[in-house]
Amino acid sequence: FDGGVYYSNNDICLQGLHGKTHYTNKPIALTSSEMPKLNGSHIFGGMLQEHFGHFLTESIGRIWALKHLSSKFNSIVFYHRVPNGRIPRFVREIMEVLAPNIQINIILQPTIIEELAVPTHIEKNGMLYGHSVMQEAVYPLKNIRSGTAKRLYISRSKLNLNDGGILFEELIENYLEAEGYVIIHPEKMTINEQIAAYNGAEELIFAEGSSLHLYSLVARPSQRIFIIWRRKIADHFGWQIGTFGGPKHVYGELCIDSLFVPPNGEVCARALLDFSDLSMQLYKNDFISSHLWIPLPRHEIEQEMGRLEIATKRRYLEKKLRLTNH
Repeated sequence: FDGGVYYSNNDICLQGLHGKTHYTNKPIALTSSEMPKLNGSHIFGGMLQEHFGHFLTESIGRIWALKHLSSKFNSIVFYHRVPNGRIPRFVREIMEVLAPNIQINIILQPTIIEELAVPTHIEKNGMLYGHSVMQEAVYPLKNIRSGTAKRLYISRSKLNLNDGGILFEELIENYLEAEGYVIIHPEKMTINEQIAAYNGAEELIFAEGSSLHLYSLVARPSQRIFIIWRRKIADHFGWQIGTFGGPKHVYGELCIDSLFVPPNGEVCARALLDFSDLSMQLYKNDFISSHLWIPLPRHEIEQEMGRLEIATKRRYLEKKLRLTNH
């Protein structure tokens, strides 16, 4: 998915290169002089990712310039990670808040643009962070307020079965509901509904995933955050939250007994948690009042994996391991 910006002499504009860990953006040399032309003034948005988390970490890092450039722009132009790829609904919803009344323009082929502003991409190691101009750009999100729940559990249990997740997550939901948590499934909500819920909450427990990237943009230092890890601890979540002014400490240590991994790798893995350890962590850090979460019997685990294999039409290999920080 190489692409980028070229000067009129066909030299590559380094400011337009895409920043991503373990990836070097190398746009190919332009050979044709016969290209369509886009008139007017436009701003370069970079590469548009259609994955929710990657869009938030890789594709909004240039919109800060809208508040600092004097020109009136006809559109924000992106090139898509996938040729002829779609623009997901959440992209339009996010951009309507962060860049209202500005058209999104997907460049499908090498195009001459009359005037193009190419802002710096705000990122470190491929991750959007809370630089002061980026905090200014996302500030409108903090004004979205209608959420009333003070305790939230942000679940992955309703996602597609081919997405990675946590086995028996519904049990976690049941335990937390008994503690007064409201269970939300972000993929069933609009962006405004998600943001409103995060803005209204005081204690938030996340099943680790892309929802943390959206939360980061509105995080407050007074909030308390716990992450239930389903793979390994990813320090970038806590770091990103902190750069946008959120709490400096994120709770949650690894408590994975096994990973059930399909042949295509751990992206779609299912984590079997040590429920006793998880509940003790939540209890010790004052997220719940009782820590008597019961370990699951082996026959129920085998039954659940059999059901999952039938539903996804793939075999899972159990990696029996203990991923823990203790």
